[in-house]
Amino acid sequence: MPVSSRSSSQLFQHFDRAIVRFFKANGKEEAGAGFLIDHNYVVTCAHVVNAVLGLSDRSPDRPTEPIALEFVPAREMRSARVVGWHPVLETGEISLTTLEDLAVLQLTAPPPDAAIAAGPFLSMDYSVGGSFKAFGFADEAGRWAYGTLRDRWPTTGWIQLEAEKTEGKRIEGGFSGTPVWDEQQKIIGIVVAADKTVDDRVAMAIPAEKIRLALRGIDIESLGLILQAPANIPNNWIRLYNLIKPAGYLVHCPIAPHDFLTALQDMSWPPDAPGDALLLFVAGLVLDLAVQKEVRDRLMEWLGTRASNPIDLEHYIRQLDREEEEIQAKNDNTDPCVLVVLEKSAQSPGFYRVQAWAMGDRHQPRHELLHDSEAPLMTFADLPQWLGMLKARMAPYAWTERTIEIFLPLELLNEAIDQIAPEEDDFDALFSLPLGCEYRVVVRFSERLQETYKYRGEWQQKWRQLQNHQQDCARQRLRLGDCASENDLKMLVRDLMRPDAIGIRRSQPPESDLRRSILAASLRTGLPVAAWVRCDRPGLNCSEELDRVIIGPLATLPDRVHEARRQDTEIGQHLSLMWDDPTCLPPGYLDSPLIS
Repeated sequence: MPVSSRSSSQLFQHFDRAIVRFFKANGKEEAGAGFLIDHNYVVTCAHVVNAVLGLSDRSPDRPTEPIALEFVPAREMRSARVVGWHPVLETGEISLTTLEDLAVLQLTAPPPDAAIAAGPFLSMDYSVGGSFKAFGFADEAGRWAYGTLRDRWPTTGWIQLEAEKTEGKRIEGGFSGTPVWDEQQKIIGIVVAADKTVDDRVAMAIPAEKIRLALRGIDIESLGLILQAPANIPNNWIRLYNLIKPAGYLVHCPIAPHDFLTALQDMSWPPDAPGDALLLFVAGLVLDLAVQKEVRDRLMEWLGTRASNPIDLEHYIRQLDREEEEIQAKNDNTDPCVLVVLEKSAQSPGFYRVQAWAMGDRHQPRHELLHDSEAPLMTFADLPQWLGMLKARMAPYAWTERTIEIFLPLELLNEAIDQIAPEEDDFDALFSLPLGCEYRVVVRFSERLQETYKYRGEWQQKWRQLQNHQQDCARQRLRLGDCASENDLKMLVRDLMRPDAIGIRRSQPPESDLRRSILAASLRTGLPVAAWVRCDRPGLNCSEELDRVIIGPLATLPDRVHEARRQDTEIGQHLSLMWDDPTCLPPGYLDSPLIS
């Protein structure tokens, strides 16, 4: 096989084995050159392929005829078909972002055993003023041209090449498509054009980054054939995606396997990494002993034609693994959560702006955006579908204990949001479970996120009180909030304003007018905790059943409510819990510190 395990410096000594030659339609004159970039693919210029077929240089249509080429110096002929095509453009059409005059050919038979795939040598950087060399076919034997690398053209991104001495060899016809090597033994581009004026001795090269972009589809296709993309993304793929992605990178792991590899190609290059995200992903699979050995061997071969030193990639992945293990050890004592904010739209009644963030530890102010407020507004009825999307975006976070804290306006606080079953495309509705069965779900006041909320001090002070009584019995610490009249409610509000009042429990549904309810009283008095039954259930002794859940340490009340919901008890289906921690807030809200 042409893929070698030798070091890049050893391979460079034989890089002429990557070069191929094309002949014009008459079979006698050289049309140009190209090079083997992978064990099955060759790169050249589009106008070279057109010359082979006797067509105009600017012929725009992708050829379907077989293309003959010769490997140099093996002098062995092969046939290939065009699988990637970017025709010649007019000068005014070329820009830094266009792909022009490039062709990718797939061999119909393996290359000669001695051939070397030069993909690992592609380099996006070069030194202006450094030297270059290129081998072309201005005559039958072929010859080297030498010179100096100059600046890129700001209009096209092409690299200017100049021969240093008038008596030296220059780039001319027959060099098109050949790789340009710099003094660092890297391919920085391929020759595309030369000034026909001998005295100018100037040529141009299409830069390596445009070549790499032209190969994107080829990389995905060849890798897909090896991996045989499954119906669902495997967990080891998801783990590698999240291991590789740079800190602050907001694009989450795709749900669909056919989007996965493309997403890796589009990922920002991780800082200090020896390769891009796709190369790192493949290196991670090569190290994964759970992957079949045959597949790992083919992945290693794929990697060897694209990475200058696959060992560096493996070392990088191992380092990330070690760092993840250290973080995981620390996370054993962390408290992860997801914050969701629903805010009323001032312009569209009945519609809400929704945002969501993941926090690896609710005690550390590091948020990862899961859903942006710039997304379209939604109604409450849209939540099942949206929560299905949220679950998918939470999947990469391997948290054993998961809490979803949902900020709701007062008008929605009595809704059974914990009983909503997220809609999931990959499972039948038969298997849908209420949100509160899978996660600890608590509600919070979105009004408290506004600068206009006047009771921040009370909220803060009462939360501090809660921290001092975490092991106290919740039933003793939560005031009974069952009120028979408005006068009872007024009296309760006076009691709740006491510094030692930290929460309420209520076995009756809130008043129908939530603005004049026990929930509004909680908002007014800064209470951080409230547990209440949302509706009347005939035959259910709500007071007794609520006490079964409430009795126990205050600190573990969210766990007991979650367990009641998970066991699908009658009280669990109709119980709401407000757990409103002023020290854990979404970014951009109440940025001034709450706790001194």
